[in-house]
Amino acid sequence: MGPVSVGYSNSYYDSGLDGAADATTVAKNVGAAEGIFETETYSIAFNVNDNLSVSYAKAEDTYDAQAAVSEAATVINDVTMDMKSIQAAYSMGAMSIKAYRTETDNSEYQTNGGSLTVTEVALGLAF
Repeated sequence: MGPVSVGYSNSYYDSGLDGAADATTVAKNVGAAEGIFETETYSIAFNVNDNLSVSYAKAEDTYDAQAAVSEAATVINDVTMDMKSIQAAYSMGAMSIKAYRTETDNSEYQTNGGSLTVTEVALGLAF
């Protein structure tokens, strides 16, 4: 839509593994942990001019342990990892400056994973 781009995605991954589900305080790896991973992501980008662009993205990634199928089983609650990111890029000739800031809550699908914030600024020069 002119200088604006909008994106949306939704994904579902079932590891197919059978066994005891991981507790909400344990880090999970997609493909190695039992349960289902569901992700919903959207983003928007705006090209201010030929040299400057800014964008924002948000993702909610939920781990569903699929536990507690019987009354004797321990209930393991779902864990949602929230990620938000803002990016900017400026280029002029052979030089570019790129920056981003990403904030993640419940990192590695842990309820006690806390928050993680990463900020990076990069300068590129082409010869």
